Amino acid sequence: MSSRYCIAWYPADEHTAQGQVFIFYDKLDLSQAMTGPNLWVWMAEMGLFEGTMRGLFSVLFGAGSYLLIKRLEKQYAGLEAADIYCRRLLWLLSFGLINAFLFLWPGDILYPYALLGLVLFPFRNLSPKVLLLIAFLLIAFGAYRENRMLFNAKDTIVKGRVTEGLEKKKRKLTEEQKGALEKYKGFKEKNTSAGYMKEAKNDIAKVQGKNYAEIFKVYRDINMEIQSVYFYNSWWDILLFFFIGMALLNRGFLKGE
Repeated sequence: MSSRYCIAWYPADEHTAQGQVFIFYDKLDLSQAMTGPNLWVWMAEMGLFEGTMRGLFSVLFGAGSYLLIKRLEKQYAGLEAADIYCRRLLWLLSFGLINAFLFLWPGDILYPYALLGLVLFPFRNLSPKVLLLIAFLLIAFGAYRENRMLFNAKDTIVKGRVTEGLEKKKRKLTEEQKGALEKYKGFKEKNTSAGYMKEAKNDIAKVQGKNYAEIFKVYRDINMEIQSVYFYNSWWDILLFFFIGMALLNRGFLKGE
């Protein structure tokens, strides 16, 4: 793993992932054994279970929202059903903010669920086929965005290696080539075993042994990034499962009372 490159669109900050720093969320902790049972368990977890509970919970949230909206529309006339539904989601959003900024839980799911849940009401009367079509379009959009990021990284590597070769041949580099080389070197340094461990140690040092006020400052910035940049770079991932849940309940695959 000495020169392994990886791309992660998650904000690689000092919040934890299952008891370890976030840099090791989708990687083996390099301070642990990387062979035998440790490796196989990690491969099984990442290949078979990673993200499954989040996806299932998102489907159930979409189905639950659809069921709630339909019940409210039976009980209340006009826009009162929408008013009650939106106020409940605003309470959910408030709990998400408290969870993130008071209890210092980075990446709290209640905040994006509340924001995206507000989008669902206008789609409540669409047929299951249309809802699933929207979900498919969101999957396609997400696949494009994720692969575009990978190709951007590939472009950084390819241009950097070419420029690195020119530098070794003592060729004079243009300003653009110098920028490409600098970007490649930073990318390569960060995405190595040594780079991972350096980032992990730096992240641990920011919070280990600190008091609440000091930790709050660290997690405040992290949560602000997660609830802004990260959210707007990943909203479709949650919303597509919401629409699937609505479609399944509408179709009768998920039973409502």
